[in-house]
Amino acid sequence: MKHFIGKIMRGTHRTTLIFIGIGILHIFFRFYNLELWAKVGWDQMDHAWAATRILYEHSYPLQGIMAKYNSGITVGPLYYYFVALFYYFTRFDPIASPIVAGVTSILSFLTLYCVVRSIHGVRVALIASFIYAVFSPYIAADRMQLPTNFIPMVSFLIFYALYRVMLGTPRYILLLAAISGLSLHFHFTSVFYPIMAMFALPFFPRKRETLGYLLVSVPIFGIFLLPQAIYDLQVKTHSTIGATLSYLQTYYHGFHLRRMLQLLHDAVIEFEIVLGYRWLRPVALVFLPLYSVIVSRQEKRSHWFTLTYLIVVWIIVPWVSFTLYSGEITSYYFSSLRFIAIMMAAYLTLWFWDRRLRILQLAVVIFWAVQSVLSVQQFFQTSSGLFPGLRASMIQLIQDGKTVPFKENDVYYYLYYIDTTVKGIKPIVEHSP
Repeated sequence: MKHFIGKIMRGTHRTTLIFIGIGILHIFFRFYNLELWAKVGWDQMDHAWAATRILYEHSYPLQGIMAKYNSGITVGPLYYYFVALFYYFTRFDPIASPIVAGVTSILSFLTLYCVVRSIHGVRVALIASFIYAVFSPYIAADRMQLPTNFIPMVSFLIFYALYRVMLGTPRYILLLAAISGLSLHFHFTSVFYPIMAMFALPFFPRKRETLGYLLVSVPIFGIFLLPQAIYDLQVKTHSTIGATLSYLQTYYHGFHLRRMLQLLHDAVIEFEIVLGYRWLRPVALVFLPLYSVIVSRQEKRSHWFTLTYLIVVWIIVPWVSFTLYSGEITSYYFSSLRFIAIMMAAYLTLWFWDRRLRILQLAVVIFWAVQSVLSVQQFFQTSSGLFPGLRASMIQLIQDGKTVPFKENDVYYYLYYIDTTVKGIKPIVEHSP
């Protein structure tokens, strides 16, 4: 013990202790008052019903969530099975929904730390982890269970895989194939990743080893397409490819510069979010140039070029793609840039701190301290959800002989179904007409 404390005092284990401390903060902000603040809506109950069909009815879907309502386009089914795992341990209780969200956020937290540490070192990784752990927009997003919670994590892993391949390590093509395939089971914006990879392809190492990994990556990627392919073969009247082409034809309206300028705010919205203040929004436009210039002076030229090039690709591909799209656009469609924005903010923070100018260091401390305090204040103002007293009142309702009418993806009917059908709770009071 004395030896361990001595190492801490000398800084040997300081990084680990800081990381654990930030991790505890992250878990606290994602799980505190889980029962009281948890909220479930249409999407969460759709996932609950899918989990119930898997666990209780033993009906195993080959299709996942509808990408766009009535579009006929679906993502893969793996997210349903992921959610079902949690409903199994909670015995079909919808409290599984916020638990899924919390666990997903922990996976995201670990991904962010490990990738940023590999790219920019441990100090930047700790700052990035802290920003993600305590900043209110990220806390709010992480406490609501949605498959889109996986977008920042998956996007960052694909970004990292391409980064490593472009720097001369072709074995990361296998990671690229696996994560790209997995992304097809979370959200339709995963179609952007093959396009992004195509832009990086000219910079892949030109050697036989690269070709070998590319050939092996094809079946790895193909495995994730199997469920949808089997479904399309079984239901010959349906074709995901046909539905996708039809949908794109309906909502394609060509390129318009005015439309592209209108979407500029959305394209850099993750930079605006990490900056926090509305009056700092114009800074979002110079966020990348400033980061790129500083990295060019601090890192090797190959690292600078690779990072800058990939970040530009990550901005341009969704921006141009949605410029051609006339349908509804939601801000989280651009959340593929979230962890990249956090990494850049952490890197710039450390750079300003390392200038060793008191005024800059003071500005850095004040900026993130104010952000943290405001986030904590907003966090504790969270309103209550539906869960307190809901289960007890539902059991009492059933025991009184009352019923709940069917309503699609309604939490009250779902609980009524689970209590009466799955758990077999019976009325103890004869229901009077």
